[in-house]
Amino acid sequence: MGTKKEAFLADFQKAKDAHKKVMQSIELALNGIESKHYEPLSKFDCTFGRWLYSDEKIKTIIGVQLYEKIESFHAQWHVIYSKIYPVIAPKEEGFLGKLFKHKPSPLEIDKAKVYYDDLKEVTATILHLLETAERRIQALAESKF
Repeated sequence: MGTKKEAFLADFQKAKDAHKKVMQSIELALNGIESKHYEPLSKFDCTFGRWLYSDEKIKTIIGVQLYEKIESFHAQWHVIYSKIYPVIAPKEEGFLGKLFKHKPSPLEIDKAKVYYDDLKEVTATILHLLETAERRIQALAESKF
């Protein structure tokens, strides 16, 4: 079994990877390729959010200012994602829904792609902040965990 620091870094990496994975899924869905991976609309319920809000200690470890920046951009990401989600997410389907599967219109897809461009910008910022956080985590002594 690894150290507490190694465990923290592993959880951190899983959260970061989950964020990248959902971005790939959104891109696939916007290009007409059905994806099985969608994150919840709530910033608290997505994989990254469950990590970010899981322990008050995270704020202390990565630093309050950096944590608040990450949290702010994460919240912004979810606002934009909420505009894309209805276009890409699978619909609840009954018998008729399966027969007449709703496909988003080209206009809906184009609009969602514009939001996706915004989402990519916010994601780039989040990933940059997470890289800063990761350097900070790696520099900390084991006793801080």
